[in-house]
Amino acid sequence: MSCEKGFNYTEAYQQHGNGKYLGEGEIFEGVVAQDAKVLEEHGVTKEEVGQSLRALFSTFNEFLRLRAPGAQHPCPNIELGSHTYELGSESCPYVRGVDSNRDWIVGVEGLSNGNKAYHPEHGPTFVSDMLPDMIEQLGFFEGSVFYGIKPEWAIAVHRIVQQNELTPYISRHEQRAWDEYKGYFKSWEGVIDERTGRDMLEAPKQVIANTVHQEQLTPDIKAYVAHGDLNLRPSPFAGSYYSRVPSKRQNEYWGLLIADRESVVPSDARLMGIPFDAYINTLSEGEILLIRVLPDFDKLVG
Repeated sequence: MSCEKGFNYTEAYQQHGNGKYLGEGEIFEGVVAQDAKVLEEHGVTKEEVGQSLRALFSTFNEFLRLRAPGAQHPCPNIELGSHTYELGSESCPYVRGVDSNRDWIVGVEGLSNGNKAYHPEHGPTFVSDMLPDMIEQLGFFEGSVFYGIKPEWAIAVHRIVQQNELTPYISRHEQRAWDEYKGYFKSWEGVIDERTGRDMLEAPKQVIANTVHQEQLTPDIKAYVAHGDLNLRPSPFAGSYYSRVPSKRQNEYWGLLIADRESVVPSDARLMGIPFDAYINTLSEGEILLIRVLPDFDKLVG
């Protein structure tokens, strides 16, 4: 999610963000009444808008965020980012039991910034995680402060959510999921590890040489599978894919993915009938990805 270059978001947040819900001279009842007029003009209720914002934020894939940080795309029109403040949360003074330590950063195609104040026109819209609750229960979009959002912008987002069947992110567990194994290789050109003298491509070469199964995973991605008795476990000291210490837990299979051109491994893809991990791998042209699956190991794939 790209913010406006040259704009000091930190300074704007410090001066007009945390703990500030109303601008100078504003009162709660006045802000709610003004925004209620906009809702009425568009024939939309505060409950609908608050629920649509929450539905949008519920799509955020937490596991994907750990694997591939950056904006997510719950539907073609929207980029969704998230920032969490780890040092503590802020309690909402208007709705009991609601607090937040997370910002949602939303970019909407065709819409300029939707904050009421203190944001650049062409930057993304910052929404506090507590705001959907305040909108749904109180019709309070906040005042002319850092997190205040224009009801017109929120209504436009509500319309987009209505038009798209957004699926909430729900984590689940499945056995035997393929997992990335610290093994991205940009090409088949040999690279020697200066510390060990080993060919760093020996790991994928071993998988190819010991292939027991080959599959065209997608039109542009070939997959090779070898039994897990190849000891390709990385050495903590040498940094290569070999260790002199036998692995206490052998893999069930090693896998190798090779892309003919830039491709995405779909989140529902399966190799030998075994599902992949939750995140989606993007492989560049000629890129090689080493993967593995452990036996009897519950893997988070939601």
